[in-house]
Amino acid sequence: MLVYGLTHYARWENGIPWITFTIWFFFCLMNWFVSRRIVESLNTHYQSRQNYKELKATQHMMGAMHAAQERQNISRELHDSLGHKLTALSINLDFAKRAANEATIETLSLCHQLSQEVLAEVREIVSTQRNDKTILKQALEAICELTPNLHCDLQLSKETEQLPQDYALSVLRFTQEMISNTLKHTQANHFTLHVNVTLVGEQPLLVAKAYHNQAETHLPKQGNGLAGLNERMAQFGGEFSQHLEQETLINTMTLPLNLEEKSHDKVPTS
Repeated sequence: MLVYGLTHYARWENGIPWITFTIWFFFCLMNWFVSRRIVESLNTHYQSRQNYKELKATQHMMGAMHAAQERQNISRELHDSLGHKLTALSINLDFAKRAANEATIETLSLCHQLSQEVLAEVREIVSTQRNDKTILKQALEAICELTPNLHCDLQLSKETEQLPQDYALSVLRFTQEMISNTLKHTQANHFTLHVNVTLVGEQPLLVAKAYHNQAETHLPKQGNGLAGLNERMAQFGGEFSQHLEQETLINTMTLPLNLEEKSHDKVPTS
């Protein structure tokens, strides 16, 4: 409207054409209103897609964790029940073989050998079921695959492969929030995530750090997403923090790990 007024000012010999100005004003107002509605619609559509991606990743992780828990239960039953009985059988067959006469020693030796072979196979099955590929990494890779506009660099240490479900979900939520904020508030095209377990004294800590490749000059204002993340961290006695390091915004999640000792990792040998 300002440009129109300046370019037509010299032609207004009989006064200002208020009707034209009014029409132009309503035209600009409608244009602004329609543009605003389009932007809001696009933002809603984008947020829905992002929520869908996060839901699919969470479902994938929950399903994988359930399957892993079932495999672990089966391997524990094999260890506690079949493994111990096979060990006892092998010991008794070995004792019987030593005390047997010539007529039965060959048969008992064969039975003892078969029991050793079955025990070795059970040990192999238990070991395989307990050393499955990290579920957390699979879930994080699923999120990245559903976010084509952002290249994700995931760096997870070996100690994170067998995290309990609650801790793995905390890392997943942390990553989802960091990716979502990166896409909404920056023009970054590269996202990096480091997850590892470190020792502070005798206390193991789960530490996750996330950052993007756009320069930042000040810490962002924390909204509802980060507030919810802080509440999740507080449930486990952990914390969420942000700091600037050479114009790079570093987001850090720290959780103390309270892992129970697992004594069912191997089937006893005879």
